[in-house]
Amino acid sequence: MAEGWILDAYPDRISDKMTVWLKHRDGSATRHLLDWSAAIHVHSSDENLKSLEEMLSRPSYRYMHGGLTTRRESHYIEHGSSALREVLAIRVGRAKSIGKIANSILSIGSWKDFEIFSVDPRPAQRFLHDMGVRPFSRVLIDGGKICALGSDSMDSQDLPPLRKASLLVNCRDPLGKRSASGSIEWVEIKDLGDGHSKSEERAIRMSSKDFSDSVEFIQSISEHIVRIDPDILVTDKGDSIDFPALLSEALSEKIDLRFGRGGGKVDRRRGAVTNWSYGELLRSEAYHAIDGRAHVDFGHSFIAREGGIEGLIEVSRMSGIPLQDLSRLSPGSAISAIQIRQSMEDG
Repeated sequence: MAEGWILDAYPDRISDKMTVWLKHRDGSATRHLLDWSAAIHVHSSDENLKSLEEMLSRPSYRYMHGGLTTRRESHYIEHGSSALREVLAIRVGRAKSIGKIANSILSIGSWKDFEIFSVDPRPAQRFLHDMGVRPFSRVLIDGGKICALGSDSMDSQDLPPLRKASLLVNCRDPLGKRSASGSIEWVEIKDLGDGHSKSEERAIRMSSKDFSDSVEFIQSISEHIVRIDPDILVTDKGDSIDFPALLSEALSEKIDLRFGRGGGKVDRRRGAVTNWSYGELLRSEAYHAIDGRAHVDFGHSFIAREGGIEGLIEVSRMSGIPLQDLSRLSPGSAISAIQIRQSMEDG
């Protein structure tokens, strides 16, 4: 049994379970693995749904997508509609199989034959909604289940004190510009406190020249992060400069960059992507996440720059997307996430 506030949630990298990090009143944080399966909903004629049920009952589909179960349910499929419609709920064991299942269904008929719902929500957003909670909700985890404690209002007074720290890596290329490809001269870590009590230490600057080798240097950086134990680690272009530089240094020495709680590694959850948006070609940097902490890159997050950590937390709770994931979204994507959350709540 554990009580605390939801700091982060994401699919576990090894199992098919969901990882949930709880922030406790005493300042500590713990990791919990919970069983959960995602579902998509398909609307069509009764004849088409029967054919789909038969197809999905084949062993090849069940084994390919981590086990499938189907059942008929009633949901609203249009905004403003007061009529419930029968749909086929398809529950899968692996959240990452949702898109593949949707494409398989579309491939067996024309786009007019099936209406597919519940594909857009991100796994963490869908999971938290199914559990009836939001990021930073105060909850009780007992017996593999999450129970919300108190109201689900977005009152900032319900939030726990969140300890923050900043990370700056000074790595310069031959032109003197800060670059991930430059050699690391020094690293500065600053304890920013929790906003309620005075931070225990000032900024710590570690020069690579003061250490016998890169292994000792990297390990010292990790030890300082772990000692401060921040819930939120702030960087300025950490996704494009700080973490790529540190990971490159760690990789060259064949060691891991362990900034997370419980010895967790820095995890690159997504590579850099380029998309068209409003007539412009925009690059989104690779996403470097930290187990048990929230990495917020102010250099690449419009929402963080304009609203600060408090604004991120508010939008995180409104959208149902954990803080670390939300900080990588554009304002338009965040608004879409809020609309998706509202649609799920409307049924």
